[in-house]
Amino acid sequence: MPFTLRFAFSGILKNRQIYIPYLLTGVVNVALFYMLATLAYHSKIQHLFDSDDDTVAKMLGYGVWIVGLFSLVFLFYSNSFLLKHRQKEFGLYTVLGMGRREIARSLFCEFLMSTGIALAGGLLIGLLLNRLAFLLLIRIMNIKTILKPEFSSKAMLTTAVLFTCIFFVNFLRLVIRIASSRPIELVHGSNTGEKEPRIKWILLILGLASLGAGYTLALTQDHAAKAVKTFFIAVLLVIFGTYCLFIAVSIAVLKLLRRKKSFYYKPGNFTAVSGMLYRMKQNGVGLASISILSTMVLL
Repeated sequence: MPFTLRFAFSGILKNRQIYIPYLLTGVVNVALFYMLATLAYHSKIQHLFDSDDDTVAKMLGYGVWIVGLFSLVFLFYSNSFLLKHRQKEFGLYTVLGMGRREIARSLFCEFLMSTGIALAGGLLIGLLLNRLAFLLLIRIMNIKTILKPEFSSKAMLTTAVLFTCIFFVNFLRLVIRIASSRPIELVHGSNTGEKEPRIKWILLILGLASLGAGYTLALTQDHAAKAVKTFFIAVLLVIFGTYCLFIAVSIAVLKLLRRKKSFYYKPGNFTAVSGMLYRMKQNGVGLASISILSTMVLL
């Protein structure tokens, strides 16, 4: 086991250029989730306006799971990037005689270390910035009641369980990919050229329908606080529709631009459209995540 730990640690160090952004993504998502969960689970959050209405607590509770869903997608995307750049490494280990079981043990140790770093760093940052989050809430909502931050064991436990599960699923994805691929495929996987993406009509239709339904639900409500569940469903539909549109509609638009010869056959447009067409298959999820995160910050 000590050898496996040393091997896993050296694997993280050798790939620190791609591992550090992955770990930073985990730390930031853990911190954001924990701070929002602390607000949602505050004992006095539903009595901010001297009433028995628990609308604020419900909206914060729904917000917790929206952030959790976003963290799940964003960490999955980051893990896919990590897997792509380490395929050759895993393939070479297999060619040199290292069994898949030993590789899985090493990856499990990496999972434990990365999960520990993300949780420790994220929870520490969350605890340090917790008071700032409460001050912002008081300022934004113009709350007159004195609201002091509380340590929430429920928020910490929820954060730890959720992100441990996310990192564990990412670990399983790596193991399944290695187990289902031949060594030669892993060695040359990172050098394989990308195929031209096809227009995914099902995702395109689902994206347009989800986005339209989400905005319709949001705009037809007189007051969001009176229809918290409906507003929550609208947010989920908009998030799903945004991912579908960035993945499918962007490719459809680029292919339509390519068919327009007067626009496409120009030096600048030819290079830009061709490059974006081959990259949107993987970068669409990342761009959608950035778009949703920016919207969440504004909200």
